[in-house]
Amino acid sequence: MERLRLHIPDLTELWYRQKLLSDPDTMCFNRSSDNCDCIGFLDDVFSDWYNYWINGFPMRYYAYVVRVSDDTFIGEVWLHKNEKIGFYDDYYEMGIIIENRFRCLGMEGST
Repeated sequence: MERLRLHIPDLTELWYRQKLLSDPDTMCFNRSSDNCDCIGFLDDVFSDWYNYWINGFPMRYYAYVVRVSDDTFIGEVWLHKNEKIGFYDDYYEMGIIIENRFRCLGMEGST
């Protein structure tokens, strides 16, 4: 049974990315000393960010992780191509952020 799916957000759904990046509990992986480093995501950069990430396929891919049972956004994933950095030739990097309240739930949290 499918429990999660990927969803490429439209411009009006970027409120969720803003929520993720401004939540100290979610962003604690980005911790330096005792502070959680939240990342600002201002309304006036939504359009530029969207055009760079969403319209950048195949060099970039971005999507929300969605719980299928109720269409709830639970996080984000991204993949992008880096171009000749250091001694590496072209390579891809990926990342994932799961909203704090959905972490450590195991399979029960995805139903």
